[in-house]
Amino acid sequence: MADDKDSKRIRYNRIILLLLIAYTAIMLVLSIPRIPQILDMYRVKEHIDLYLMGDEMETGTFTVVLSTASGYAESERSIERIGRDDLHLAIEALLLDESEEELASGMISYIPEGTRLRGISASEGHIFVDLSKEMKGADSRAFEEIRRTLVNLEGPVSVSFLIEGRPVSV
Repeated sequence: MADDKDSKRIRYNRIILLLLIAYTAIMLVLSIPRIPQILDMYRVKEHIDLYLMGDEMETGTFTVVLSTASGYAESERSIERIGRDDLHLAIEALLLDESEEELASGMISYIPEGTRLRGISASEGHIFVDLSKEMKGADSRAFEEIRRTLVNLEGPVSVSFLIEGRPVSV
């Protein structure tokens, strides 16, 4: 009689173990599509941690090009580095709102409000700039501000623009 109870208990334990293994496998398979989201959350946490460090964060100063009534003018803007390279930082600085001093000097940006840099890469004298959908239909001066800012930083380069990952002709 005791052997029957022991064999039933062992059988139930094996079934429970198999069910736990199956459940774990199913949860792993279901979580695979969420891996990019999990990684993004980790990156956001990194940025928040760096931001909260305050004074320890390094700041970079970049020359950006803005439009004026007579053409284009350069302005200095500072931005927190947070581990980004100079190409990213220069365009991120350009995407900031104009300061009171810039506006008083007659400088404005034709880059639409809310435009975000989705990505930027350089290869052999050519730079690809991927911008958010806010740039659709933007004035050609907006693209020229970006191009001139990059030329100030990198020297003579050709620039290709993408909006939401799709090439655009300017």
